Amino acid sequence: MNLQDIEAFVAVAEAGSVNRAAIRLRLTQPATTRRIQNFEQAFGHAPLFNRAVKPAVLTSLGTHVLEHCRRVLAAVAELEGCTARAADPSGDLRAGVAHGLGEMVMMTPLDALRRAFPRIRLQVSSNWSTDLIEEVRRGALDCAIGLLTVAHAIPAGITCVTLGAEQVVVVGPKKPRAKRQARPYRLRDLAERGWFLNPPGCGCRAALVRAFDRLQLPIHMWPRSSVRTSSSRCSPTAAVWAWCPAASSSIALTAARCGSWTLQTSRCRRPSR
Repeated sequence: MNLQDIEAFVAVAEAGSVNRAAIRLRLTQPATTRRIQNFEQAFGHAPLFNRAVKPAVLTSLGTHVLEHCRRVLAAVAELEGCTARAADPSGDLRAGVAHGLGEMVMMTPLDALRRAFPRIRLQVSSNWSTDLIEEVRRGALDCAIGLLTVAHAIPAGITCVTLGAEQVVVVGPKKPRAKRQARPYRLRDLAERGWFLNPPGCGCRAALVRAFDRLQLPIHMWPRSSVRTSSSRCSPTAAVWAWCPAASSSIALTAARCGSWTLQTSRCRRPSR
């Protein structure tokens, strides 16, 4: 049994004669007849056509086989068509982006995606990485781009591809006390500082809180409403500490004339300039 024999059987059954089926298949009448004979041999020579009448009609077995053959041909056509759709995909693509990536990182590649595949309707939402993972798991999103830490668990059945590593820096006053200039900062040095952090759900916030908890140190959170902000910059009078991706540290808290330090386990090291 092969695909050409199946096509010939369906053509004869639908056209009502071997001659019309041969025209449809662009074959000679003898070639079409041989394909029908080969197909019937696959069923142990069980007749699929009642040739006692003119024109021949399907037997009960032939009618049953015809429905299966149509499904086979439809599946083959879908398989052949998927390669064409892969080259020019269309439809809805529901993508989630972690907070902090949407404006600074993902706008350029998302715009490039729209230009490369204009038939895709891109639906982008923003959320914390933990929530994005759950939305992908339950099928609310097709894919997500998140900021993952070792604490994030990827459920079974979800493929995770690492796109790169993000350096996170601690941001604080640019002119600390002179005695702090001689050695790197430690978390213990920052235990009494006030921290301005993202709301619960942020992976960076959770990692910092865990680091303080491991050392049994308190961490003092500034209420978000107590820090005056304008154009994503902190008020000069706030004098708070925070941490953020290194790529955004040049614009974060610059109005407070802040510098940045790299957090390394329990140390904060000022990066070289």
